[in-house]
Amino acid sequence: VRTDRGDLHSSWSLPVVNTTLESAPSTGPSRVTISMDDGDPTTAFLQWQPPEVPNGDITGYIVFYETGTERRSATVPAGQLTYRV
Repeated sequence: VRTDRGDLHSSWSLPVVNTTLESAPSTGPSRVTISMDDGDPTTAFLQWQPPEVPNGDITGYIVFYETGTERRSATVPAGQLTYRV
């Protein structure tokens, strides 16, 4: 940073480097789609894209779903953007 006033300029300031801690993404995954398996009407196929503002490295996803009256969840690795229920 430096100040300018017409033809007069200050010297440049010293560089400053800073990092911030990771935090949870600002939003959930984007472009989430759900489709049914043509060969098995009891199976759904989920697809998504990573959050637009991840606030750090994504370490995985948790998919929550219900089968009849039972609630379940599945942990999906970070590089995988699909899940079959």
